[in-house]
Amino acid sequence: MSKIISIVQNLSIDITLGAVISCAFIAQLLGVHLTLHMYLGLAIAIWLIYTIDHLIDAGKATKKPSNPRHAFHFQHRKMMLWVASGVFILGLINAFFLPQTTLLIGLLLGVLAGLYFLYLHIRKQQVYKAYLAAFVYSSGILVAPLSQLDGFTTELLYLFATFFLLALVNLMLIPLYEVKMDEADAQPSMPIRKGIHVTEHKIRIALIIHFLVLAGYGSHHSLSFIEGLVLLLMPVVLFLLLFSRTFFAKCYLYRILADGIFFLPGISLLVAYPPCL
Repeated sequence: MSKIISIVQNLSIDITLGAVISCAFIAQLLGVHLTLHMYLGLAIAIWLIYTIDHLIDAGKATKKPSNPRHAFHFQHRKMMLWVASGVFILGLINAFFLPQTTLLIGLLLGVLAGLYFLYLHIRKQQVYKAYLAAFVYSSGILVAPLSQLDGFTTELLYLFATFFLLALVNLMLIPLYEVKMDEADAQPSMPIRKGIHVTEHKIRIALIIHFLVLAGYGSHHSLSFIEGLVLLLMPVVLFLLLFSRTFFAKCYLYRILADGIFFLPGISLLVAYPPCL
């Protein structure tokens, strides 16, 4: 079982599925309908962004990295490049089945992703990597729902802020658990650049802002009990991961839970659309 989980994590399948589930949850909250091609387009975009990111990190290594994901991409670099090329072609084919508005906004996301990788290439210290990655991720899961709306709404802004902060905390929190690996691999993670205490402080501030955003969202827009519970549980899990690192460091449990928060919206989806038994 642990080997299957490792493969799923190394291939970023968990992150991709979490993004699709979160996108479906956002569509549910906004009351819009998304097609299978929209979900497929999101899955392809998120998977390619994370895979290319891992390949870039692995490509900087002169020996097998300590980080399992980077080590996997270092060891299977050629294979992953071929797979990524095939997935990219699939994304081009899928684009022909997307509504024009979705495609245009998706192209804008592609530009943002390109700027993100350009930043990684130019800036060796990568001071703002977590912020930019969180921005690209939260923008990505909003592309399809946004394309089905008549325009921007306050609810859309609340949802963007909510998932941006969750993604940001996720990207700052995981490196806290992997400081030794990042030091061994010479990866410029935030805890290494800024220090552990500074990173912890940034996470606490981001979580406080998230709870304030959530309070504002709940006061201005009606949420069902399950929807509110899901939005509350997601930061609570991150909060527990921050203050119980010794416990969650065992068996890479921290990564399962940190990335797994984006599966929690699936609870609301199951309640709204229960499977036929």
